[in-house]
Amino acid sequence: ATLGGNLCLDTRCVFYNQSEWWRASNNYCLKRGGDICHVAPQGVRCHAAFSGDLAPALLALDAEVELVATRGTRRTALADLYRDDGAAHLTIARDEVLARVLVPAAATGRVCGYRKARARAAMDFPLAGIACALALDDDGALRALRVALTGTNSRPIVLTGTDALLGRHIDDDLLATLGKLVQKQVSPMRTTVTHSNYRRQVAAVLAQRLVRSLAEGASVPAT
Repeated sequence: ATLGGNLCLDTRCVFYNQSEWWRASNNYCLKRGGDICHVAPQGVRCHAAFSGDLAPALLALDAEVELVATRGTRRTALADLYRDDGAAHLTIARDEVLARVLVPAAATGRVCGYRKARARAAMDFPLAGIACALALDDDGALRALRVALTGTNSRPIVLTGTDALLGRHIDDDLLATLGKLVQKQVSPMRTTVTHSNYRRQVAAVLAQRLVRSLAEGASVPAT
């Protein structure tokens, strides 16, 4: 396993991750070259979900990646490495290799963490995963907050709207607002054995618990 390999992990779906016999008997899906997404038959794109654990953690730190090809090197935000299409979720060209990951110096001093829900306690892909990087002011108010999610959409996503939470202390009201932001922006589909609404609720609860836990750790003076 490599850093680049995990960031470029393929998308997953219960209709795709099956035997060839099973796929053929059920009509090939868009990801397998067919003309239908069994998750959303009336849709026009594949809804297979990105399920890597590393991408949200690095997205929470606003990381960039360096892509190398014979024609040269380019640097781009990690968020731009992905598109919202489960059949072709990477923007990397066929001749490019992900060579480096760069984390900005601004991430220094932030408290970071990752939590996920999974179908089995053993090593498994996330039904929903949440990463967070935050920093508090001296008085305990939220100075910086960046939240990223995996396992729910065809691409890992960075939560928007968190700037409105800055300057506030982390309490039940703030966490309730955070939960609503998560539930509004994630789009879990029937790509796993669990219900999509359950995964949406789980994602919100994971975000609330992680932010509270990180804030409590950040408020403890260093010794």
